Amino acid sequence: MNLLELDLDQIKNFVEKLTEAPYRARQIFSWIYQKQATEFDSMSDLPKSLRKKLKDSASLETFPSIHPVPCADRSFKFKFVLKDNLAIESVLMYERNRLTACLSTQVGCAMGCKFCATGYMKFRRNLTSGEIVNQVLALQKYAGQQKITNLVYMGMGEPLINYENVVKSIQILQSPFGFSIAPRRITVSTCGIVPGIEKLSASGLKVILAISLHAPNDKLRDQIMPINRHYNIKSLLKVAEDYYRLNKKRPTFEYVLIGGLNDHPEEARELADVLKNIPCKINLIPFNPIKFVKFNRPDPDRIEKFRKILQDPMRVVTVRNTKGRDINAACGQLCIE
Repeated sequence: MNLLELDLDQIKNFVEKLTEAPYRARQIFSWIYQKQATEFDSMSDLPKSLRKKLKDSASLETFPSIHPVPCADRSFKFKFVLKDNLAIESVLMYERNRLTACLSTQVGCAMGCKFCATGYMKFRRNLTSGEIVNQVLALQKYAGQQKITNLVYMGMGEPLINYENVVKSIQILQSPFGFSIAPRRITVSTCGIVPGIEKLSASGLKVILAISLHAPNDKLRDQIMPINRHYNIKSLLKVAEDYYRLNKKRPTFEYVLIGGLNDHPEEARELADVLKNIPCKINLIPFNPIKFVKFNRPDPDRIEKFRKILQDPMRVVTVRNTKGRDINAACGQLCIE
């Protein structure tokens, strides 16, 4: 039994089957996530008899040693090889007051967004909750004394296609006996899986929802995001409103600015009109180059003009401070070739 695949209640059930007191589960959970123990012998406040039982019946299958690729802006990209020899990438981003881990949720992605390198990979499988949590453990081990403060489910894959494992990983990472990361510091990004957004709205997790919109109308969105043929903009706006109503948290709409495609002033005005009735944030993301895609990044003046058209007292409009672009670790660049 790999304990990294279990939440606190499941570890409690496991401990009780070993005829141990339920409170031992909290101790074990704390050793794994707060003290980053990688072997049971180091759990010094557990009886030797329990440590032996754990060694005989359980494991802590952490990722092996990793060697990150550094970026000039203090971002680091990590490649993790999984048990079945498939691989994923994660990113650690240092900022002034926070340390953010960008997590993958799938090996590859089946969504096929035209501006995303992962979308050109073959989809292989979902990650388990343990493999998602393992990324945080590995990144925290590398970061040392500086604690990871923020999690963004924005790496490889579509989180809401892997809903159950994503939610379980969030519950583990939110636990006060785990990393104790507050919901307001966890962002789940989706290309627009409407049933998944509905389930997340009703889950009570109250994390930040980020919806990848990238176009103000269905005709343009169809060209760059095949998922729009299943869940169009109208359906996304409805679930975004529901998310705000149920959780009192403004959804974020992400918008990749692709030079000459979706960055014209008329598209900014149309986007402002589409979102005028939804309390929200808009995060503009200048396109990050992908070697096998012929899209262009808009120049700064064009980006700023787009932002000014959108600016409104009802919403916050930001331009993402891109990190990791020179090591292919920025938004849309993760890919195992």
